[in-house]
Amino acid sequence: MTPSLPTELLKTIIRYATHAGVDPYPAATPANPCANPDSWWFAEFEEVNLETMKTKIALTRVSRRFRRMALEFLFEFVSIQKLSKALKLIETIKKQSSNIELGPREWVKFLFVRQPESNMRLVTKILHLCRGLRGFSWTPTASQTRFKDREAAQDEVIQNIPTNIQFLHWSGMVQFSAFAALLQRASASLRVLCTYGLIDETTHPQPI
Repeated sequence: MTPSLPTELLKTIIRYATHAGVDPYPAATPANPCANPDSWWFAEFEEVNLETMKTKIALTRVSRRFRRMALEFLFEFVSIQKLSKALKLIETIKKQSSNIELGPREWVKFLFVRQPESNMRLVTKILHLCRGLRGFSWTPTASQTRFKDREAAQDEVIQNIPTNIQFLHWSGMVQFSAFAALLQRASASLRVLCTYGLIDETTHPQPI
């Protein structure tokens, strides 16, 4: 009979096999992973993670044991570009049984979202459900939502970004005063920050 490797050792092997350049756990994350962060850093990080998805999915098909281990890594990085995927993620997280010690609620570490601004309240729901989030990227696409609705929805999204967030990319028109409160709360944990579209409503009417 072939000896079985310990679960923790197998998880370490999977970690190295699917590594995307940034470890989602604070103790193993470099203090300054990107000296000059910009949107390209986040784009590259997303691309590398999406490439590792093939490996992660393949590992879930090896055996039941591998599936149980690999699911944790499969959920670590989530990229949402379709409404159906956002709804599916919410459904999956809500199905997590209370008697399971860890599941998707804790496994999602990086959430990259490209959605119309009209779907921001769905994004808020996901942020609220993800307890272990370390990185969040928001890139809104065209929407017919009225400005007042958008502003209220933005506030909800910002309020639900974890205060211990480490990687944050925000690309969308937002009042600086609304965003500043988040930055103040998360200043101790932030490692990479990239923002576009902040509006200083007091002295500068244009995006900064």
